[in-house]
Amino acid sequence: MPVQRSRKLGTLLVFAGRLLGTGLMILGLLVALRHASYSSQGATLFGIRDIRFEGTRHFSWQKLKSFMLETYSGNILRVDLEQLQDLVESESWVTTATVRRQLPGQLIVRVRERVPVAVAAIDQDLYIVDEEGVVLDRYGSSQVQLEGPILKGLENIARENPSATRENLEKMGIYSRLMSDLSSSPGDYTGSISEVLLADPDRVAIVREDDPVPIYLGSGRFRERYENFLAQKDIYQQLKKEYGRIEYIDVSFDNKIIFHTPGESRERST
Repeated sequence: MPVQRSRKLGTLLVFAGRLLGTGLMILGLLVALRHASYSSQGATLFGIRDIRFEGTRHFSWQKLKSFMLETYSGNILRVDLEQLQDLVESESWVTTATVRRQLPGQLIVRVRERVPVAVAAIDQDLYIVDEEGVVLDRYGSSQVQLEGPILKGLENIARENPSATRENLEKMGIYSRLMSDLSSSPGDYTGSISEVLLADPDRVAIVREDDPVPIYLGSGRFRERYENFLAQKDIYQQLKKEYGRIEYIDVSFDNKIIFHTPGESRERST
């Protein structure tokens, strides 16, 4: 028994010694890092030499990199990574970002970009927007190529307007349903549409490639209502010849189509 107790005690002492040694090593490392963070030698050894961006496809990070190198030119150990993450995520193209150090002197920024889905006419100019209606860039200033109709009725939520953000999100959801409905079987109508008017979510309208007259589809059942218009297209052509101009067409009602001519409306049952 005394021998077994002596062995156990010896094992515990060895374990305690190793634990103490590990703790002293960690403490020494922390002291060394703190010294490196604030000493002139540390600034020389751990000065920021480069910032590498990963995961970028459309996001032009060069100007941001130059700004970051000028702003965070000191010791890499003293850089506030959360602050740097917030800076990167303030860029319109970036939805999330992570920043990490790679000693001795490199910062690595990993970004997840927003996905461009449409071109929108906002403030008398064309912009690329994502599925939430976030303005990403001016159309034509990047290599992004998008097919599909131009959206009208969105707000520039790059200006950080919370109500506009909610409205754009709602309108982009309607746009997605509209395009899905019009492209479903048995035929795809989306290729014939040049514009989608989203200013009033309850009165969504489309403009055809071959005709500038808006066709109001309401807030749902888009394909059914558009096909109602196609079934009455001959009448529409006759009214155009008779009155010279049709201001808009409303097929948002269940049993009638309204052809609005200058001064009055013409109703046709469906």
